[in-house]
Amino acid sequence: MISVTTSTKVVLAARFLGGVSGGGFLVYAPMFISEVAEDSVRGTLASAPEEQKRMSPIKMLFVSPSSRRAFLVVITVISMQVSMGMVPVQVYAKTVFTQTDPASADMYTVIFALVLMCGSFVTAAIADKAGRRVLIIASSVAVCVFMATLGYLLQSRVAPPWVTVLVIMCYCFSFMFGAGAVPYVLLAEVFVPEVQGLASMLIIEWVWFLNFAIIAIFPIMNNFLGIYGSFYVFSCCGMANAIISYFIVPETKGLSNEQIQEVFLGRKNN
Repeated sequence: MISVTTSTKVVLAARFLGGVSGGGFLVYAPMFISEVAEDSVRGTLASAPEEQKRMSPIKMLFVSPSSRRAFLVVITVISMQVSMGMVPVQVYAKTVFTQTDPASADMYTVIFALVLMCGSFVTAAIADKAGRRVLIIASSVAVCVFMATLGYLLQSRVAPPWVTVLVIMCYCFSFMFGAGAVPYVLLAEVFVPEVQGLASMLIIEWVWFLNFAIIAIFPIMNNFLGIYGSFYVFSCCGMANAIISYFIVPETKGLSNEQIQEVFLGRKNN
């Protein structure tokens, strides 16, 4: 709809429908995966005591120590994921490609989408072998490097346009193979069934709000810092995500839901 219209109302309607479908998928897919997936394949599909069962979901989410810590871990890594700049890069990718190499901007946009898809496929292939924690950390470090490189290239203009485009593609791939996808794997596996739906809803609503906020803030950042300065900020967020994930994200690869709850209760070291 968006690609074939010039009407603002149609664009807004398309965005609304896309938000409804995307939001529904992001809320219900983790619930479905957590209910039906075996412990050994949860990462591929995703890219409580008796007295707790009598609690309401919202009370259990914030009173149960394991659920509370799981909620804080997931919402932290997803918030850091948004702050690493993928949404602004997606929104402004065509503009960046046009500024970089106007003759090939459309081709770069298609390649951009393919790179994102390939990064997701890599996560699906190795998440249950490499582990969640290591993928988030490695991906975040790579994002830091490529965002800093992109900021430098846009600031100095020392490289030909195709190098800048290549760095953007490398950034997108490195984001998607870990930091962009693994938090949703965690969302699908770290909560007990009693709070899975509520936790997913709250976290996804928070993600939508953060996406809106960062898109609104990005032009202001560009005015004060320049677009290269904004990318330096995203680079710092990537390194911050790697450090935070090293300390707070437990390894959940191959663990049952009961074992994951014990990890969050501190009964098992990772």
